[in-house]
Amino acid sequence: MPQWYLWPAYKLISYLAIRSSDRIIACSHATKRDIVRYTRVAEHKITVVPLGVDPLFSPVLERQKRDAVRQRYGLPGEFVLALGSRRPHKNIDRLIAGFASIVGDVPHTLVIIGPGGNRAQSPSRALVALRRQNRIRELEYVQEEDLPVLYSLATLFVQPSIIEGFGLPVIEAMGCGCPVACSNTSSLPEVAGNAALLFDPFSVPAIAETVRHALLSPKVRHDLSQAGLHRASQFTWEQTIVGSLKVYL
Repeated sequence: MPQWYLWPAYKLISYLAIRSSDRIIACSHATKRDIVRYTRVAEHKITVVPLGVDPLFSPVLERQKRDAVRQRYGLPGEFVLALGSRRPHKNIDRLIAGFASIVGDVPHTLVIIGPGGNRAQSPSRALVALRRQNRIRELEYVQEEDLPVLYSLATLFVQPSIIEGFGLPVIEAMGCGCPVACSNTSSLPEVAGNAALLFDPFSVPAIAETVRHALLSPKVRHDLSQAGLHRASQFTWEQTIVGSLKVYL
């Protein structure tokens, strides 16, 4: 959606590039639909080639690695993980509000990785309450090589975005065996398939209930973990390369 882009020049350059292209590669059918909708380019010019997940994103079981990452970032024993900046389309504020409403029902802490968390000028009441209760951990940055461990440690990964071109963290988390809950909008249902719990990202109660349901049900998390591992195996960079080359040839 163009309204999520910050720079008018970016919108203009993207529009002109798309309109002048002979062929276009989109990473998802949702992105393809958006390209057609906002640029009126001919649909037949666009080929969907999904992204892949790096083999590094697999379950990390080594106790030493897990303990080292937990200590490095001061992580609690049980936590819900989310990645994303505080830009509106990432929808982190609604996730914070939803989680704040269920802290009395679950023992988990919300861990958010992404810029903006520690520099929020006007924190919401929910964020203030979570900080006061020490039920949120805000990390501006983590080392990339630590991400598979973080996914493996998390009880649940949540992607609350309103719009994503693909939503790579969903597949990365699945590859690490982490149960996933994500929005039912944009590319996310397409990428997650039947391996994630879906929720309406515009509804704080829906986010809260979905997260609560997952956290309170070991069976649900086990089933999501197994389905996610299978789902992630279907997205490889080799397939992305082959699909891209076919467009050029």
